[in-house]
Amino acid sequence: MIPVGILGRALPWTESEYLALGETAQRIELLDGSLLIGPPPSVRHQAIVGGLAAALEPGCAAADRTLLPVINLRLNRTRILNPDLVVTAELDLTVDCVPADAVLLVGEVSAPHTATINRVLKPHLYAAAGSGGICSSSRRA
Repeated sequence: MIPVGILGRALPWTESEYLALGETAQRIELLDGSLLIGPPPSVRHQAIVGGLAAALEPGCAAADRTLLPVINLRLNRTRILNPDLVVTAELDLTVDCVPADAVLLVGEVSAPHTATINRVLKPHLYAAAGSGGICSSSRRA
């Protein structure tokens, strides 16, 4: 169910308005004043993300890196995306959003309804923001 107050609301959305939505069942991202709203990840999607995280965790621990599942990743003041996983070198637990320059790796697992966004749009947005390497699974979730 889409949170109350989203439908019919005038654009643009600000970062503070976006963050005020809090945790939702849907994946909601901020892109230049608009919201990208998707359904919660499927069980298959979560299994793929979990497998990737399990494979990356030993290397992250050995290199003193932090592996995080879905987080608010601030690309700039008008763009906050929710990648499936990120690897960071430093982590400030007090912030609402992880800044792009703190991220070493971004992971997205594509589903049929997110393939174009995850494989075409998001890599460009991550690169423009200076996020680390981009990992996109070719497996369909």
